[in-house]
Amino acid sequence: MKVTADLIMQKEIALVGTADEVVHKIMRIKESCGYDDFMFTAWFEAGGYSTEEIEEQMEVFAAEVMPVLRRECGGGPTLQESSGHVVPERVLAGAAGS
Repeated sequence: MKVTADLIMQKEIALVGTADEVVHKIMRIKESCGYDDFMFTAWFEAGGYSTEEIEEQMEVFAAEVMPVLRRECGGGPTLQESSGHVVPERVLAGAAGS
């Protein structure tokens, strides 16, 4: 069997869609597992997307998907707000002061 992008999405190995659609798909997977504890791993990097596009998707997931999952799954840890950047500032080779 040839593994194609369509097959991966059909089997919901890759979840794509609006924030609401992604929440629904993740919750459906959680409910089908039947466990109280559920771990979901998100992988945002895929070939053909720029760093900016990947960061934007991570930000949308954090702002629109994670709060719903946290609420629906019973909360999460209380963490201090981070002042760090998703991607550290880059220093260009040969730039002044580097």
